[in-house]
Formats: sequence, C-alpha cells, structure tokens
Amino acid sequence: MTQVFLGFAPIGALNTGWCVWRTDKTAGTQTVLKGESTSVDKALTAACEHFAETPDAVGIAAPLHWTTRDDREADRILRGMVLSLGGKSATVPALPSVSGAKITGGVMLAAQILQRWGTMPVTEAASDVLLMMDSAVSELDDALDVNSDAEKHATLAAYTALASREQRHNWHDLRQFDKDSYEPVIGIKAAFWLPVTAC
Repeated sequence: MTQVFLGFAPIGALNTGWCVWRTDKTAGTQTVLKGESTSVDKALTAACEHFAETPDAVGIAAPLHWTTRDDREADRILRGMVLSLGGKSATVPALPSVSGAKITGGVMLAAQILQRWGTMPVTEAASDVLLMMDSAVSELDDALDVNSDAEKHATLAAYTALASREQRHNWHDLRQFDKDSYEPVIGIKAAFWLPVTAC
C-alpha cells in the first residue's frame, strides 16, 4: 500500500519549500522528493507534479491554530522542551512574533489544500524543535540531504504528517492544550503533532 505525505515550509515572501514523501509499506520503500519555489502556489503545483492520488496527510511549518491570548499553550510547552534540551526559548516564538510571510503562507496553503482535496488530516510542524530531538530525526539522515532551509523544513513537515498519521509512540497533538483556539481557515481542523514524552 502506497501512502503520500506532503510537507510545506513558507519561509519568506519568495521562498517556500515543498516535499513529497511517498511510502510503500508492502515493498518497504520510501521516496522523498523536495524542492523550493518562489511562492506558495508554485510550491503546491511543483509538489503535485510528483503524485496523482489524494495525499494521506499534510504538514505545514507555520502556525495553523490561533488563540486570542498572547501565547498558545502548545508553544509554552515547546519552549519548556527546548530549554530542557539546551536550546533557546526564541526557537519557539510567540504567535505575534512569527513573520507575516510564514503566517500568510500557512493560511494560503491550508486554504488551497481544502479547496483541492477537501477535509483531510493537516498538522502544523515545529521543524526547528524536531531538529533538536536526536531520537526523532535519527531515521531522517538521507531525507535531510537538502539544498536549502526551505527544503529542510518542508521535509520535516512531511515527516511530521507521516508520524501523525501513524500516531507514532510518544507523538502527541499539542493542539489539545489550546482549548480556546481557532483556525484561520474554516474547514481545516489543524493538529499540531510532535514527539513529546511529558504529555
């Protein structure tokens, strides 16, 4: 059985990474294709050239659920994890500090995914945090052979989509901690999967 997972990373106004992660459980193989485009539209078009079926899940390295509070509880949890791993709290910025290109890119991607395929599993991806977790990314060495940060973050977003769909051990949906959150795109119920042992 073949499964397709997509990952996108809207890094800047003219810089969006994309990744198509195809797994074949029967053959025990996986193929990871990735690239970088100058817009969200072009990234989605480029990714779609590499598969015909409906994707099983999509990961987007951008905030996909918002809250009316100053900070999301999910981000507070992640900041605590980052600090415990020896990182800096700025690795997980508060939602108001995230760049406009990343926020609008994430919203545009979610809207286009809904329009193209209807309701499907979509997860936010915290690629910078995922990179800090050696055990989580140890199997990704070959997949992370990339040409740019945009490709790297898109690949990690696709991997997050795969892990969320498989509901891997110690992966949790951090969205559950933001009870008052909402989606900027009506019809997309975005999750926020990450390996977190403390949940």
